Amino acid sequence: MESDGGKRAKESGVRNRRYSIRHPFAADAEMLELQSGSRVSGVTSDLSLGGCFVCVRRTLEVGARVRGTLTHEG
Repeated sequence: MESDGGKRAKESGVRNRRYSIRHPFAADAEMLELQSGSRVSGVTSDLSLGGCFVCVRRTLEVGARVRGTLTHEG
C-alpha cells in the first residue's frame, strides 16, 4: 500500500529528478533572483550532481532564475 505522499511524489516527478547520490553538505547560500534583483540567503543541507537543497526563509517562484554563491568554511 502506498501513502498519499508517495503518490504525490510520483505524480510530480520528484522521484525521477533524484538520479544521483546526495551527500551531506552544510554551507551558506546567497541567491540573486535575476528578474527582480532581490536577494535571498539560506543554508544547504545536501549536495549532489543534480544540485543542492537550500533552506531559506522566503520562497521564490517556481521557475525563477537565480545566480547562487555557496560559501563553505573549512
